[in-house]
Amino acid sequence: MNLLPVVNKGGTVFLRSGAPTGLRTPSGVAEGSQFLLGKRPEHIAIAATGVNARVKVVEPTGSETFAVLTAGSDEIVCLLRERVMLTDGRAVQLSLERGDTYFFDEKAGNRLAI
Repeated sequence: MNLLPVVNKGGTVFLRSGAPTGLRTPSGVAEGSQFLLGKRPEHIAIAATGVNARVKVVEPTGSETFAVLTAGSDEIVCLLRERVMLTDGRAVQLSLERGDTYFFDEKAGNRLAI
């Protein structure tokens, strides 16, 4: 699971490196609060719009492709089942809106109620 450090800015989840994720902040999380966003690799997609990222490593495995990308100072792992042509260093957009999203208290490690 990708665990990304994020912050609540105006009810929207932002990576701490500054990129908006397109996700709404869970209810009860105060403005400016820092927490962790959990996202499984198979629930992250290459998209037309989203989080700016750069391809670091591509590992085709036949029917699937693993990709390691960087978004600011964050490293994100994706598992892509569709055919994509990725090369090291390529700029892409990532969508975090697919599948389940988990939020965690960074200090205690507890999952935040949504």
